[in-house]
Amino acid sequence: MRHALLPADVVAYNAAVCACEKGGAWETALDLFEEMQHSGVEPDLITHTALVSACVRSQKWQQALLVHEQLQQSLAGHQQTATSYLEALKACSQGCQWRRALYLLEEMRAWGQPPDETLYSE
Repeated sequence: MRHALLPADVVAYNAAVCACEKGGAWETALDLFEEMQHSGVEPDLITHTALVSACVRSQKWQQALLVHEQLQQSLAGHQQTATSYLEALKACSQGCQWRRALYLLEEMRAWGQPPDETLYSE
């Protein structure tokens, strides 16, 4: 992105990160995230959810949970979506992290976003 003619914004970075997610290029997605931060573009919930998903799709559950934790810290009191939790729960499933999954479900309830059948069916 740094060689583009126009400076990239959050939408352009999100599109690139989502493309990496779909293509299984989790390391490139993380590189884009780092580049995004260095260039002063503020990542949003879409960025973080796509990063977690990219790691999950590539069977990198530990990295996915790390990114999810970073999301928690960077949101500073703002609520995540069910989709972001779903991706973190998929990572827990991959890593047989059942205690962590239970913690995430409780966290969702605490945010006032009780898990629905979508979360339990994945």
